[in-house]
Amino acid sequence: MQPLHAQDAWFRTFQLAPITIVDALRLGIQGIGDPRGIYWTADLFLTIVLVAPLVARWRSIRQTYLVYAGATMLVVLSYPLPERPLLSAPRLLLVLFPCFWAMALVFRGRSFVLASVVFAFGFVALSITFVTWGFVF
Repeated sequence: MQPLHAQDAWFRTFQLAPITIVDALRLGIQGIGDPRGIYWTADLFLTIVLVAPLVARWRSIRQTYLVYAGATMLVVLSYPLPERPLLSAPRLLLVLFPCFWAMALVFRGRSFVLASVVFAFGFVALSITFVTWGFVF
């Protein structure tokens, strides 16, 4: 239980995952018009990019892998930082290989090229955001 208790050191508290999702959606939408809210929106967008293909193609993924991905998502979403609910969520969910398998099933042919271009532009935008302390535009 030590890893769960260690979350207090990072000011994370236990919260039900659906509440975290609602808070993240609210802040992500609010962050669109707020110059300092770009992080809320980026966290929400990146989390959706990782989770949506898995939700869309869940029938094509083996059940044991779905349990692995779901349990990991549940733990990540159950210990949010109150000010930024999805802080580190994309980084922690990025290692879930079933998400990438689902992305491979969703993005094929021309949609793969389009997705690659969108990801490249997103990477550049997030890099600029990072090195300018959040001032992208």
